[in-house]
Amino acid sequence: MKTKQLCEEIVSALVKDGYLHQVRQKDLEEAIMKTRECIDERTNMRWLRALLTFGYIVQEAPQVYKLNPMKIPELMALLKKQEQTKLQ
Repeated sequence: MKTKQLCEEIVSALVKDGYLHQVRQKDLEEAIMKTRECIDERTNMRWLRALLTFGYIVQEAPQVYKLNPMKIPELMALLKKQEQTKLQ
């Protein structure tokens, strides 16, 4: 399914940027913009909703999301090796 594949690309971009546990909505939107090459706010919200629906992220606070390591095998391996490098 193409949508899931694109969700995985967005999450992979976050992991490469150093986010392993939590990510702010602003940083998540930036990753969506980089991956999807869009600047439209409606598109960002659509992909944010897709990430939530497919379980790649879980909302912890109004502007903070938690990455779901069960849906992202590469994240699970990285969590065992290193800590998050970005500030929460």
